[in-house]
Formats: sequence, C-alpha cells, structure tokens
Amino acid sequence: MKLKKSYEYIIIGSGFGGAFAAYNLAKAGKEVLVIERGKWAVRDDSCWDERRLHIENPLYRGFTPVNVDQKKGKIEEDWPDDTVGGMSTFYGAAAFRMREDDFLGAPIPGSYERDKISEWPFGYKELAPFYDEAERLQGVAGIKGADIFEPARKKDYPHAPPKNLAFSSKLVKDSAEEIGLHPFHIPLAINFSGKYGKEKCILCDKCDHYICKIEGKNDLSVSVLPKAIEYGATVLADTRAIKINISNNQAKSVDIIDHSTGESLTIKTKRVIVACGALSTPHLLLSSGIGGAADSGELIGRYLMRHTNGVISGLFPFKTNPRSEFQKQIAITDFCYGSFDKKSEPKGNWGIIQDFQMPGKEVLKEFS
Repeated sequence: MKLKKSYEYIIIGSGFGGAFAAYNLAKAGKEVLVIERGKWAVRDDSCWDERRLHIENPLYRGFTPVNVDQKKGKIEEDWPDDTVGGMSTFYGAAAFRMREDDFLGAPIPGSYERDKISEWPFGYKELAPFYDEAERLQGVAGIKGADIFEPARKKDYPHAPPKNLAFSSKLVKDSAEEIGLHPFHIPLAINFSGKYGKEKCILCDKCDHYICKIEGKNDLSVSVLPKAIEYGATVLADTRAIKINISNNQAKSVDIIDHSTGESLTIKTKRVIVACGALSTPHLLLSSGIGGAADSGELIGRYLMRHTNGVISGLFPFKTNPRSEFQKQIAITDFCYGSFDKKSEPKGNWGIIQDFQMPGKEVLKEFS
C-alpha cells in the first residue's frame, strides 16, 4: 500500500465510531485514511485458543498499557487487546440501543434524577435513523418489541435470532417468566441466518472474548470496514497516532509511528476524527494540547462513553452448558429503571441483566 502525504479526512481508531465514520465518508466520495494501532485479526485456530489470545504472550496485546487504579492507591498496568475493528472482534456482539433517558445525563446516585451537566446536546430521536442504518450494516438479529423498555423504533431488526435456546439460556428464560419477568433475545450482531457477513454462525461457545475463526460474528472488520475500503477508504493497521498537530485552532496533521518498522511520519489532513476509545481518545486529545482550549477541553470526558457492568457467577452440581453451545442469548430489562414500585432501594436505574458467555476455564484459573 502506497501511503499519500495528505488525506482529506484522517480517522484515528477503527472501532464503532471510526468504522462507521469511514464507511459514510468514503461512500460520500471523501478521501479517508483510518489509522489503527491494532493488526488485522488472523482467522486461524488461534482465534479459539484462549491461552494464545489471553494468557501466553497474547497475540493482539497492544503497545500502550493503561495505568488503572484497581484498588485504592494500587496502580496496575492493564494491557488492552488491539485489532482492526477495535474491541468488536472480541466482544460478544450485543447490539443494544441506548435508552432515551441515557442522553439526559448520567444518573444521580440515590435518586431517579439525571445530572444535567452531562446531558447530551442531542437526543435519541435524532440518532434513531442512524441506529437503523448501523443495525443494517452489521446484520443485527433481534425481535422488535420483545424488550419492554425498548427505545422507540420504526424498523424491525435485519434478521431473526435462533429459535432454539441453549440449555442454560432456556433455564434463565423459563425461570424469569415463572416469576413474572419479561426475558427476550439479546439483539446480536451475528450472522445467524447466513445472509449477512461472510459465514453463518455455527452456535459454538467460542464467541465472547474470542475472535470468530469463520467470521460468523459481524464484527466491524468483517461487516463495515470492508465496505468502507470498497468505497476507497484506506486502513493503515499496526500504526499508532502520537499527536494531532494544531494551528489556528484547526487540526493540520497527525504524527504517526509504524509499529512494524519504527518509522515516524506526519500525514497532513483537513479534518481529524478521533475515535480511539473511552480512554485513548481523551489521552490523545490532551497530549496534543487540545484540552487547554476552553471551548473543547470542557467537553473531554463529559458525556456517556461506556456502560458499567458487573458479573455474577455461581457453581452448580451439573454442567450448565453440556453441549458447548452459544449461550449469550437472553436479557431482562424489567429492572432497567429500578424497582417496579419505586420503593425498593437503591433508588435509580438498576440496568439490564444479560445471559453471559463465561470465559474458558483456563482464563478463569489464570485471573481468579
């Protein structure tokens, strides 16, 4: 690939923000360069090998660790996995839409109110058509209206989820219904029908935390980025953006380094889109000196960027997934906005309960 000295648009990061931006800009005839610090995923047996992916010299471990305060005052290094497509290659493909209230600001602990300081400048209604398009491009499987707190939508999902549930998922569904809850199929960006992406999902237990060997999971490197490339976008993998160069309050160029050769380059541009994740995006902006400007610095880290989640697991006297099936299938939103009567503590949102594909026993042993 011959790299040019200048591009109309430079997009930093090839995850959800970067991939969809690249697709739409390239489709509109714009000249686009996507800079991604990760490599293209290799689709071989390593995809389903948990030791190679997560334990023994992880194949896609990045070059830039994050210092995390795991416990009060105890700082530990966290090494993210970097791939073209961002974390969509490893994630479990859940494709929920944010709720209408999520755009009204972060929940205030101990109340049903929202923090207006973090309220978005636009709401769900403006984004709904873009959700439709994103779900189409990723071939999301779901059932319209099954989620009792589903945000308003006009279109159905592009295709349907599998009719048969895994053993453990059926247990969750049946038990939830017995106590009056409303379980439903998690909307998933997985090629269950064989009409989206490249290969039909085989419903194995190597999805969440794994890269899909057969490309049945419609991650962005399978579903969206190839379409952007067809329209003329260039994806520069294994390359890290070091600094955005600013002049007269405008981005003029981006300094990059090629991980494979160590070569440093500066690429000129008219526009820069920074989409490299909840931690790396503010880091790059601040290290480029952009956070010092009052009109931009006050926005960095201000709005909702990710979900907060916890995992509950248990031990059973029987195999919960005896046939090693895909089991991330069921969700429950009955408690999304707290208790039904608004009297039970704590006050405020309790969130969504999801059936979860547990990591393999090797990973659990290593990190327990």
